Order: sequence, then C-alpha cells, then structure tokens
Amino acid sequence: MTFTLFESLSAADIKCETEILYKDAHLVCMIPRTQRASRIYGRGTNWCQTTKPGFDNWSEDSLLVRFIFKSGRKIRFTLDKDGVYHWASERGHHVMNGQGDPFDYVPERQSIIEADIIRQIALIPEACKQRVREVIASGYIPDYGIEPTEYLTARSQKIKGIADRLNAKYRPNADDAEFSIFASPDPKSDRTISIVYSWRDPDEHTLETAKETFGVEEEMALERRYAEIVSWRARTGSNEIPPTDRTQPA
Repeated sequence: MTFTLFESLSAADIKCETEILYKDAHLVCMIPRTQRASRIYGRGTNWCQTTKPGFDNWSEDSLLVRFIFKSGRKIRFTLDKDGVYHWASERGHHVMNGQGDPFDYVPERQSIIEADIIRQIALIPEACKQRVREVIASGYIPDYGIEPTEYLTARSQKIKGIADRLNAKYRPNADDAEFSIFASPDPKSDRTISIVYSWRDPDEHTLETAKETFGVEEEMALERRYAEIVSWRARTGSNEIPPTDRTQPA
C-alpha cells in the first residue's frame, strides 16, 4: 500500500499541478508543474523554487524533479538548459552539481550535505532512477505554470465559473460611465473571490475603488451582495454604496 502525502491538494489538483514519475510505499518522485505545487511539496526546505521568482526563473527551460520520502526527507535536482544538474537536500540548493547521469555522480571531496544527499540517492529504487533517466533522455520540459483550463486547479475553475456567471448576470445592468463593478478571483489565492467596484468623475477618472471578499463556499452570500449593490445603484443613482464589514479599499 502506497503512502499518501498529498494532503494539501485534491486529487484533481494533483493531476493538474504535478506530474508523478514514480510512486511506491516509501517514495514519490514528481515534477511540480506550478509554483503552488513547488511551494507545497518544497515545504520545510531552503529551495529557491518554493518562491515565485525562483520557480519562474528555473521553470523557464529546466527540468525540476522532486524526491519525497515517507520518512519526511526531501531531495531534488534541477536539470538546466546546459545539461547541468543541481542536487539539493532540504538544507540548501545547488549543493551538488554535475553533468551526465545525475544518479552516478560522486564528488571527489564530499561535504556533510553532499554526503547526506548521496545517502538519500542510494535509497531511490532503480525503477525510479530509470524512469527519470528516460525523461531526461527525451528532452522533455513540462509546460510549467500555464493556465489553460486543463491546468487550472479544480478550485480555481470553480471560482472562475462563479465570477463569470455573476458578471454575465449582473454587470450589463450596472456598468456605465461613472460606475463599474465585477467579480474577480483573488490572484493570490484559490479560495476567495471579490466584488470590486469603482466610481469615476465625469471625465471617467477613477475616484475610488472598493472590494468585498468572500470564500469559495460563500457563493450565495456573494451573489446576494452583488445583486444588492446593483439594485441600490439602479434605485438611487448614487455611487455611495452602503458599506459592510467586508468593504475595504482595493
């Protein structure tokens, strides 16, 4: 029976955001396709690819491979565009660099961290190593972080669908030269969605913008508030929308 380490992502999210190269009862070998997956499965490490700048930089033209052990240990290598691989344990990145077969490299003089990485590499089954070698030989580089529908997480797809539905239903009756309103997924989270509204002067210069944020599970409350704002403005013609506890500057 294989162990489960994907508590942070749903099954649909895992399929979209990771590529599993090998899995057994003690190890998962994966490619993180998104920065979120890289951050989640790099948790507890010093890897630069757990940050957005680091992930964006290395995912441009490199192969990112993670080895996550049931014991809790994690090692990884990055194969860059020049064919140089960079091994790391949790404690550092780009610790052990070389070319050729990444599993056969042994430094002439080993630091403590390098010796630790080599011990972890020795625990990787030959079937896993062979699968990784095949991926390297093929020259395969995934489409990291792209967001066509098939790469959106299941939760992100749900939020986008909510926003699209509400905007289609209410926005055509609300927007004019002095006022604009729309529902938008939060770019920093896949769990929230905001109503964003702004009012403008006669020259259409934005005077003020506010937003009200709702969790993905609050779809009914979100729609009620969207409808309330649109109805208020239709009745009064006023841009002074009565605030709620959720109202904040955008």
